[in-house]
Amino acid sequence: GIASNGGGISKPTARRAATGILGDIVSNAPFGPITNACTVSGTLTVSGDLADPLTLTAGDTIRAEYEACDDGQGEIVDGTIDSTVEAFSGNILSGAYDVTMRIELTDLDVMAGNDHLLGNGDATATLDTTAAPFVSTTVSGDSLASTTNGASATLSAFSFDQTVDAGLSPAPYTLAAAGTLDSSELAGVIRYSTPVTFEGDDVEYPHAGELRVSGANSSARLIALDNVNVRIEVDSNGDGAVDQTIETTWAELANL
Repeated sequence: GIASNGGGISKPTARRAATGILGDIVSNAPFGPITNACTVSGTLTVSGDLADPLTLTAGDTIRAEYEACDDGQGEIVDGTIDSTVEAFSGNILSGAYDVTMRIELTDLDVMAGNDHLLGNGDATATLDTTAAPFVSTTVSGDSLASTTNGASATLSAFSFDQTVDAGLSPAPYTLAAAGTLDSSELAGVIRYSTPVTFEGDDVEYPHAGELRVSGANSSARLIALDNVNVRIEVDSNGDGAVDQTIETTWAELANL
């Protein structure tokens, strides 16, 4: 969800995985396969093909195979991530770099508490840490299918952009997203976007921003009034006029 403290599978998972894999590859290049025990249980095996063992280069390929990997972060990961480097600049060993990768998920299974997410598909991801502790992440793609606790969903023409500035306290973040969602839990296909980028601090809910969701003949706009309160404007017949206004809170939405 939009809320940064909503629980479930944590947002930093992909960033932790990407950073750790890149560090292991450079320190061990040429590599493959290299199998390391995860902190609590399971293994992570990395392999691939690098043009230069001291850095990343466009065209490099990397495979990460998780076998019930539990790193003590509250998640158990199983499945395969195949990555192809599309662009790279900076220095991996210093932790300051800008990397763009094409990523393919094959039966990537993430379990966190009662949440169970299975993903298949591909996307393009960019991680920019050149201005760390300010970090930006972008993920976009044509199609990504997932099953969450038995409910299936497919994202199409999607994008997700997030920034976090850990150099400030509280740490401000931004979040923007767009795409099309076809879910077994919805009556039809919906389109979503953030016409106003969400902004928040640390683990708080966003204090500014808007989310627009539209279906075949109706739409709704969620407006962050502050980090506690939310307004939802509903157009029930698709004529562009607001037919209903709902005043609620982030906490109430998180419990739906």
